[in-house]
Amino acid sequence: MKVAIFGQYYQNDTRPIIKDIFVFFNRNNVELVIEEKFLEILYKEEIVGKKYNTFASHKDLDNSIDILISIGGDGTILRAATFVRDSGIPILGVNAGRLGFLAKVQKENIESFLQIVLEKNIQFRKGYC
Repeated sequence: MKVAIFGQYYQNDTRPIIKDIFVFFNRNNVELVIEEKFLEILYKEEIVGKKYNTFASHKDLDNSIDILISIGGDGTILRAATFVRDSGIPILGVNAGRLGFLAKVQKENIESFLQIVLEKNIQFRKGYC
């Protein structure tokens, strides 16, 4: 499985969510591709230390990507959609804010949702799940 990750960093509130996502995918040997500006923040904040492949535009995402995980709020999902465009890559929004209408996965449910994604046991609608 190959997962793209895009997100926003909101100080300490987001740190545990991001760490949980990375730990889960690394533990399960999932190939990760991280949006380059987001990864720069993660390195600077020492949230991750491992080297990852990156993407900077929609041209860098191809059909080898199974899903894009958007970490943040609804605005983050809308920005993530600019990377996905019409590629058909589904977006899973992880809510790192207070209230999310599009970002359906809450921080307390992250691991169970990621397990479902890993098992490919989720119904995708084109461009959003």
